[in-house]
Amino acid sequence: MLAVEHLSKTYTSGFFLNKTEVHAVRDVSFSIRSDEIFGLVGESGCGKTTLGKMLVRLLEPTGGRVKIGDLDVTNLKGAELQRYWPNLQMIFQDPRSSLNPRMRIGDSLVEGLLLSGKRDLIEDTVQEIIRSMNIREEILNRYPHEVSGGEIQRIVIARAISLNPALIVADEPTSNLDLSVQAQILTLIKNIQKEHPIPCVLISHDIEIVQWMCDRTAVMLRGRIVEEGPTDDLIQNPLHPYTQELINASLFCGEKIEYHNPEVSQTTDEGCPYKERCSMVKQECRIGEVQLRGGIHKVACRAVSEN
Repeated sequence: MLAVEHLSKTYTSGFFLNKTEVHAVRDVSFSIRSDEIFGLVGESGCGKTTLGKMLVRLLEPTGGRVKIGDLDVTNLKGAELQRYWPNLQMIFQDPRSSLNPRMRIGDSLVEGLLLSGKRDLIEDTVQEIIRSMNIREEILNRYPHEVSGGEIQRIVIARAISLNPALIVADEPTSNLDLSVQAQILTLIKNIQKEHPIPCVLISHDIEIVQWMCDRTAVMLRGRIVEEGPTDDLIQNPLHPYTQELINASLFCGEKIEYHNPEVSQTTDEGCPYKERCSMVKQECRIGEVQLRGGIHKVACRAVSEN
């Protein structure tokens, strides 16, 4: 199981008296079983990618911790972290940026196995990957620019899976692909997760993708989780006004949620992060922390909780 406990990331800019703090991620907690895909959804700039990078230790958290089983991953440093890093894999939005353009695809595919000292497993692993991922063997001798985006994304996913990781974070893994290819890649991720139960975090703007892929989903706004629950329940019965806005926008636009309100400063930390836009806002919504409350389906909204 993956357990995230009060994870935060704060950036500081300016000098002396003019210092400004921006809370990219603020006091985020959730847990994922090994047989689950957990969705993170929200508008651009809400902190989803920052959170994903902290889970795989590409960014250092300001506070909180990430535990995989009994291991506190946030406490790993130096050589200990280097040895554990192959267990933390991220599938990026742009698959081509994940591969060295000067290396042949086959060499990139086995690079992780070589670095982790699994040389004796290379031949068997590559053959298994080619079969299970439906990868054409002839592309292994090509360079990344010589093959399609869908094939490159298959290679990136295959390379992550080959290391038998303890966690996978997929950050918009299909956003740069055609619709037909998107369906293939998403089906591939879903099938892999069933065959090799690994906690998986899927970051997406697309409500339809999240609904199809994810067992549970959390909605983020300005660095905080404002609602979390079983995906079907959350989408069919959204409790937080912001979740309702996202779903309505998705239904209206028919595709992705890409808007971001530039008038709302992410440095405003008092009260509910949705207070500037909410039609149900009360005075008590403007002060203090608003915590997630509820059972399986949780919401961070005082107006909803009182009703």
